[in-house]
Amino acid sequence: MKIYRGKIVRRDPGGRHPIVSRQIMVEDSIDGSERPLALQPSLALKGYSPAGYNWGYSGSGPAQAALAILLDHFGKEKALKFYQVFKWDFLVPLASESEWEIDEDILVKWMAGVETRGRELEKRLKEGQ
Repeated sequence: MKIYRGKIVRRDPGGRHPIVSRQIMVEDSIDGSERPLALQPSLALKGYSPAGYNWGYSGSGPAQAALAILLDHFGKEKALKFYQVFKWDFLVPLASESEWEIDEDILVKWMAGVETRGRELEKRLKEGQ
């Protein structure tokens, strides 16, 4: 199972200095390995934030983070279709200085709910015509 973790990178481990950057790590909970979530694949689809990921507001950094997470987990088609919804549901509400985690079960349940709501909306729109 994959676990996505948003981490704050500071100049010193004690956290007294300003935030230098944010990164997203992907852990494989089966073997315990961890890797940084690569920025380049999501930039190749939509170049919102070449400087990297962010969260806690509705701008380009959270959009890039959402796209990267969904691309890594679900692939290109679903990532492009749903990353803005994911950004608003998960990344915008976070405090910008917070660290967080989202596991695979949460992602899969969220995607199922979003797809169900989309089908219901499409059906209602067709019935209204």
